[in-house]
Amino acid sequence: MIIPYPSFVVSIPHCYSAQFQEHYQKLKKDAGCIDIAIRLRKNTPLFYQYTICSRGTLESCQKLEEMLTPTLEYDEAGNLNFAEMKEVKSNAMKELLENVFGFIPPPMNELQHARTTAGRMGDTRRQRHISSDPFGLDGATDARHNSF
Repeated sequence: MIIPYPSFVVSIPHCYSAQFQEHYQKLKKDAGCIDIAIRLRKNTPLFYQYTICSRGTLESCQKLEEMLTPTLEYDEAGNLNFAEMKEVKSNAMKELLENVFGFIPPPMNELQHARTTAGRMGDTRRQRHISSDPFGLDGATDARHNSF
């Protein structure tokens, strides 16, 4: 039985976005869907978000969603901060796209660097911001501002 499957969103890194737009129809054959459509939902500095719509059997549409959804290891110990987890997610999606489409990773000098580069991971700007007066008023910063 052919059904319209609920749409879902995938985040595609900038370095693979053009290739994804050109080759997404390959997914129709690989997943077994009758029809697949993509629509740009959001553009951020590091990735594009696409809404994926499909029609087919329940199994084929679920297979499509599974093919485009990276699986991440659960960080039980809570060792990863938000920036590190974002980097893990991005790398998992790049690997997934390389496996599904055969995309070749661009040379490192062509990749946009994330805000989470190694030089910034230990940045203490937040601590400096909390301990300084955001409005530049002398004597306005005291213990009340640093209570969180």
